[in-house]
Amino acid sequence: MDLFARSNGKRIVLILETFPFFMVGRLVGMGPGTIAVKAEEGVSIEFVGRRFYILVDTIAAFFIEEPDHPIPSLSNIPPTPGLRASEATADRSVSDDDVDPRYNLLQLVGQTLLFVLRPEQLAILGQTFRPICVATLEAAAADYVRLSTVNIRWSSAPEWVFPTPLFVPNTQIAVFLPFSRDIRFPLAQ
Repeated sequence: MDLFARSNGKRIVLILETFPFFMVGRLVGMGPGTIAVKAEEGVSIEFVGRRFYILVDTIAAFFIEEPDHPIPSLSNIPPTPGLRASEATADRSVSDDDVDPRYNLLQLVGQTLLFVLRPEQLAILGQTFRPICVATLEAAAADYVRLSTVNIRWSSAPEWVFPTPLFVPNTQIAVFLPFSRDIRFPLAQ
């Protein structure tokens, strides 16, 4: 965690265990076991310019820019066959800068957030899905959060809302960020 603290404001490359899996951005802060990264590249256009709150223990690998080793722009790297090059522009008017810098979920109660949970996939009634949802944070406690109107992002039914509120243990949350439930985005990068 000391390396992250000393690197505030620098560009960072992240390879994550969970969605969005890969990102290039700027390290803009940290809290207990969490870093905040403002996404620049490597994510779908809907996430460019947004601040992700990432649990450090979900990071598989990372690199923080050094004077002798700058992070190149992904637009300068030829795309892998079969993959799209990242979009060059995005609406950067969205700002999450008003979020408490300690990344305390209590400060976000009542807001709509995107949550990525730790498991690679989950299943409901035999249907598997990536553990990604957009929900209203109803309550936050020391060991769990209560979510309402939980829109689980199924590939086959992106508008499906779970019929009851859900309690999620805090230890199962990998990434969270303020997010509108109306924004559609691809589930694979």
